[in-house]
Amino acid sequence: MLGGMVTFQILFAPLLFTQLGKENFSTFIRAFFPWYYIYFGLLNLILFASFIVQSILGQSDWFLIFLSGFSLLGFYVSRQILMPKANEASDAGEKKAFDRYHRSTVIINTIQLFIVIYLIWP
Repeated sequence: MLGGMVTFQILFAPLLFTQLGKENFSTFIRAFFPWYYIYFGLLNLILFASFIVQSILGQSDWFLIFLSGFSLLGFYVSRQILMPKANEASDAGEKKAFDRYHRSTVIINTIQLFIVIYLIWP
């Protein structure tokens, strides 16, 4: 999970933006990100469920459940709320609104990265 998220943020997004041009990049991103959020959301759901099971078995604590649940919520909010609003703002030419929604998804994704690092750190 961590590797995929980092690779996209650091390597693929900047590379695609510079190589595809704005219009093609925008088309690609609109097709890609719904699946990005679903894929990593499902991986996060598995992590969340495993912490719940481990907690029931006395092998995990509520803090890990909270962190993985918070991260899971971030995927939902980004996909279902912020991404559609960013697309609407972009379509309407509202650059400030688009930047605000996009920045919010980037902040959420960065927080999720730190959560995943914390969860897998030995």
